[in-house]
Formats: sequence, C-alpha cells, structure tokens
Amino acid sequence: MMSNWYIGRNKQKFGPFSTNQLQQLVTLGLVQSTEYVLQEGSSRWVAVASITGMVPAAAGSARYWLTLGGKSRGPFPAEQIRVGLMRRQLSAETPACVEGGTVWTPLASLAEFRTSIPAARGSSAQLGPGSSHLDLNPEEAEIHLAGKEGDMIARLISSLLDMKRRYPGNPTMVETIERNIQDLKAIRARGLSGVA
Repeated sequence: MMSNWYIGRNKQKFGPFSTNQLQQLVTLGLVQSTEYVLQEGSSRWVAVASITGMVPAAAGSARYWLTLGGKSRGPFPAEQIRVGLMRRQLSAETPACVEGGTVWTPLASLAEFRTSIPAARGSSAQLGPGSSHLDLNPEEAEIHLAGKEGDMIARLISSLLDMKRRYPGNPTMVETIERNIQDLKAIRARGLSGVA
C-alpha cells in the first residue's frame, strides 16, 4: 500500500509519513495501534489497528529465550525482540532459543528477525552505559534524551533521524524524512517557547 499518512495528536496533524515509515513508528512503539491516522486525500480518521498489515498479529507468535549478560532471560515475544534490535538494545549476535526448544542460535540466523537488524555503522557514540549505539551530534543527542524523558515530538524526531540514516541511497525518502524532521522541530520549538 503506497500511501502517505498523518498522525493525529493533541488536536494536531503530524506528517505525512509513508506507509513504511508509519509501520516503523508502530513497531518502535512510538505510534500505538489505538491511535488515529488520516490517509492523505481522505477526510476520515482511522485507528492504526484497522489498517491491514500495519500491526503484526500477536496471536500465535513465537516467544524466545535470550542470553543477556551471560544469563538466560525470557521468554520474550518476537515483536519485543524486533523492537530491541531496531533500537540497537540487542545485537544480531545475541543468542536466542525458541520457547520449548533446545538449540541456541544468534538472532541474525533466525529469518524472523533478519529484517529488524539495522545496517552496521562505522563508528558509534554512546549516550551512557547500557544505551543504544547512535551516531549523534549534540542537537540530536538532546532530542534523543528529551524523547527518552517523555517528549513525544522529540521521540518522533529521533526516530525519523534514525530512519534517515538507514536510507542514504534513497534521496526521495531522505528528502521526505528531512521535511518531516524540520516541521516537527518547528512545532517543538513553538511548544518549548510557550513553556518558558
């Protein structure tokens, strides 16, 4: 489905986001399945969960044990593991074993998780112990931290910055993402100036 979508929050419309971008925001937990979105060109707002294929089916999903810090932990739903990979909280080499199984294998070897493993980056900076690895300039670090502290617009900007890094070879997507980042930064600046 090749559509653009707007997210409705606090009586404001954010976007547009491509279907792929919206799906990534849902996967990352930045857009909930119960939230409403508006398809570009439509006048009807719909729940994210009502869009076919937007929210992965939870029923029947496998659960996995993971080796974290030298200890077996879990079992975790596959969707939670996908989010951990996308946020770089888990690595492709993290050993996993399907619930009820006996064979441990790196997440990268499991077909279910291959598309959730971000492309490798040359160098990375850490925001602190246990944080995900991100290539951030000071402004991006501030936005990322504000998002972690509950600033929803900052969380959206941070996710879009990450998406922009993943698609350097797609100038149309990079341009769309950059336009959305600038719009969200302007909205956030207006909101912050009203708080001061």
